[in-house]
Formats: sequence, C-alpha cells, structure tokens
Amino acid sequence: MIRDLRLDEEIFKKMIGKQFNKYKCDPFVFTNTVTGIVGLYIGKKVFELKNEQTAFQYFDSIDDVALWNIKEVNDSEIHSVFENTEQIDTSINQNINSITLVNEHQTVNINDQECDL
Repeated sequence: MIRDLRLDEEIFKKMIGKQFNKYKCDPFVFTNTVTGIVGLYIGKKVFELKNEQTAFQYFDSIDDVALWNIKEVNDSEIHSVFENTEQIDTSINQNINSITLVNEHQTVNINDQECDL
C-alpha cells in the first residue's frame, strides 16, 4: 500500500502574493518537540501547521510517526499543546513572492527489496 504524505501544494500556492503578517508558536524552549503547533497568519486567513504523532503502518508494523499537516483554522485554534504555556507572536509583515516546498522521496532496501518512502 502506498500513502502520499506530502503537504498539499495548493494551500501554499494560494499564499503567494499575500501578506505574511506573523507566525505564532510556543517559546523556543519547546520548538524541538514533535507535537508543536505553529499558526501562520497570511492575508486574512490563519493556518495551523502541525507536526503530530500518528499511528501509522510502517514496514509491516504499526508505529507512531510524526506527520506534518497544514489546514485553515480559526485564530482560537492556535494554542500550545502544553498546559500553562503562552505562545509568542513573531511579526513578519512581508509579501510572499515564492514558496519552495520540499517533499522528500527516498528509496530504501529492506531484505533485498526496494521500498519507496
């Protein structure tokens, strides 16, 4: 079974030409966690960029894998996953002229069988 885990390019294409107002995230002491939520404030819209542990079938077993997701949300949905943690705002106030989205593709060899990742 092949699952496409790439981020949706169409969401990013719609951001080009818009004002990137700010992003909102946990203080940097928390940014290396895999459960972080970043709010992207672009034009008049808010997007949630989240890296979330998800049960995933991976090489004939089920493991927790950190998967990225982006979707449009309301501002109230941008908050820390940690209790008593106030997120910080970082102003950008620049137009988005281009976006480079790198969707990594790898091929691994397991038991003399090639597997696409």
